[in-house]
Amino acid sequence: GPIYIPGDIFPSRQVWSYTNAGEVEETGIDVGVNIYLSDQLKLGVNASYFTFNVVSRHPNDVLLPNASEYKVNSGVTYIDPAGWEASVSMKHVPSYPWAAGIYRGTIKSYTLLNLAGSYPVTANMRALLNVSNALDSQHYEIFGGSLLGRRAILTLVLTL
Repeated sequence: GPIYIPGDIFPSRQVWSYTNAGEVEETGIDVGVNIYLSDQLKLGVNASYFTFNVVSRHPNDVLLPNASEYKVNSGVTYIDPAGWEASVSMKHVPSYPWAAGIYRGTIKSYTLLNLAGSYPVTANMRALLNVSNALDSQHYEIFGGSLLGRRAILTLVLTL
C-alpha cells in the first residue's frame, strides 16, 4: 500500500511484493563420506536427496522446490606435510523445473570442476585459492539471475 513520508516531494510511494505462495512439506537427506587413504591423501563423496510435497498453494502461483531431486559431489585432497593443500572436486546437478513469480522454466543440468588450495605464507598467514567452475561451464542456477561462469577467489588469512 501507499507509504507517506513527511516532507517528501512525492505524495506517496508504493511497495510491491510477492504474496505468500502456500505451504509445503520438505524432506531431504545429505550423506557424506571421507576416506583417508593416507595422512596426505583424502577422497570425499557426498550426495543430497530432496523431496517436496505441496500442502496448499495460492491459486495464481506455481509452487516448485527450485532445486533438483538429488545432487552429488566428489573430490580428492592432497595434504602436504609442509602445510600446503590442494584439492579437485566435481559437482553434478541434474535438470529441474524452476518458478518464482514471472520467471519460469527448466534449469539445465550442469557439472562443475572446482579447484582449491592453501599455502602457509608465514607462521601467521595463509593464502587460500578457490576456483569454482574451473572449466568455465556457463550455466544458470535460477531464472532472473546471472549466467554463472568461472570464479576465482584469493583470500589471505591472518592469525594473531
